[in-house]
Amino acid sequence: MFRPLRVHAGFDWDNDWYLRADRQQTSHRLFYYEKRLTGGIRFDLKHVGFEVSGGYAFDRFYFDGYSYSHRNENRIDIHNRPFVIGKIGVRF
Repeated sequence: MFRPLRVHAGFDWDNDWYLRADRQQTSHRLFYYEKRLTGGIRFDLKHVGFEVSGGYAFDRFYFDGYSYSHRNENRIDIHNRPFVIGKIGVRF
């Protein structure tokens, strides 16, 4: 019925890691983990798209170590929070 209107929902489990310049152990990394529940709508016209989405970010933390098994050592927990994202895209 509304072809240019799309609704989406999802779950993301994201992580990343970084090598610190001053690390004592060369195999140590700074890890970041986060989980997100998301939902939103997207409306597309011929050359312009609008999207509004939001959700809840939870179980977020940083830690320093060799692997995920070290996640409870040198750990910094980040508060759970809702978020909102707005996007406008132009296509040619």
